[in-house]
Amino acid sequence: MNPILGRIWSVWVAVVFMGVYLPLFPFYALFLAIGGKVERFGCHVLNQIWGYLFLALIFVRVKTVRNARLKHWTPYVFVGNHRSFMDIPATAVVLPFIRYLGKEELTKIPLFGYTYRRLHVVVNRADKDARKKSMEICDKAVKRGDSIFLFPEGTTKRASEFLTRELYDGAFVLAVNNQVPLVPITTIFSDKVISNDGRFLMRPFVAVTVVIDEPIPTAGLTHADIPGLKARVVALWQKNLAPYYPGLPVAPPPKAEG
Repeated sequence: MNPILGRIWSVWVAVVFMGVYLPLFPFYALFLAIGGKVERFGCHVLNQIWGYLFLALIFVRVKTVRNARLKHWTPYVFVGNHRSFMDIPATAVVLPFIRYLGKEELTKIPLFGYTYRRLHVVVNRADKDARKKSMEICDKAVKRGDSIFLFPEGTTKRASEFLTRELYDGAFVLAVNNQVPLVPITTIFSDKVISNDGRFLMRPFVAVTVVIDEPIPTAGLTHADIPGLKARVVALWQKNLAPYYPGLPVAPPPKAEG
């Protein structure tokens, strides 16, 4: 898309983002104030409403490939590849209730930031202590029965980084420590909706595909099994992405973090 048209469309996307969210904010605030099951169910419904309306109004279609049927209100640790912000609404509309581990920068958006901080887990990636605290919050959430969605490779911006970064241990440690299934999620073409070159130019008329693979059991596994879990997840991502991204780099076998 022409850069000027892309910038104009990006402004429209920002208007839609807040325009859809603002009428829902009082209900988010109410459900968050009540907490418990009401918060989980109510905010899940609101997330679905917001996601479907937002995506429809910016002309982005989400297709789902379900290789597994997941149970609602059963804790999972979801691990997804990450190419752009669009990964979040695309996965939110097709998955059960989840809490994302997300960037602290999103909390700076007026009103939306309040909901995001209360509903999800926020991390300051530049602060080691903050990263540790965020994982402790994730651990508590899983123990009370919530599912957590993490992007263990971070956001990849350059083609050379695509599936070649060493994955962070956090999601895998979380799943093993709590003995809950690890669910690989592959998002395809989210990078075509928003440029991942730092310009944040938006494009309409894109079909984003979300692949939900079979949960990987972690019962009986230990931290020594984490490199193997990483390898299985990366192999699934590569298998799902390869038909859509010619010349996809082959990731090296994951190494255990020191």
